[in-house]
Amino acid sequence: MPSNRRSVLLGSSAFVSSLAGCMELGTSTHTVDLNLYNYTAERQPLKIEILREDTDEHGAGLVLGRKFTIPAPKAGDSASTIRKSNLVERRPYLVRTLLKNGRSQWDHHHFYPGENATDPEASYIDIRVYQDDDTNELYTRFM
Repeated sequence: MPSNRRSVLLGSSAFVSSLAGCMELGTSTHTVDLNLYNYTAERQPLKIEILREDTDEHGAGLVLGRKFTIPAPKAGDSASTIRKSNLVERRPYLVRTLLKNGRSQWDHHHFYPGENATDPEASYIDIRVYQDDDTNELYTRFM
């Protein structure tokens, strides 16, 4: 009899724990969008990593690792754009970028969403690719 009671208690606690996890996920309805802009004359391959800030381990913190190719702007446009909606959960992140044809180094930015969860300006990660006029080196800027 005691072992059946223990089994029921262990099963119940596992069930309640799983429900708590589901409710935790259900409360996070706000997400972050990604906007990529290319202000250069050529298409730009760009690797992006979005990592959670609350961990020191790269593998455990990696939320998104993706390669994009941002097309060159069309005639008359100052930039071309790629937009990805609802990409990651709204929380602080370390965002890293690597331009394939750039300086061969990772640039990074700390993203902190605004306090107002409904503020659309605080829900975007904007990354812009430019070319330095003097050196012709490519670089990214976070806005």
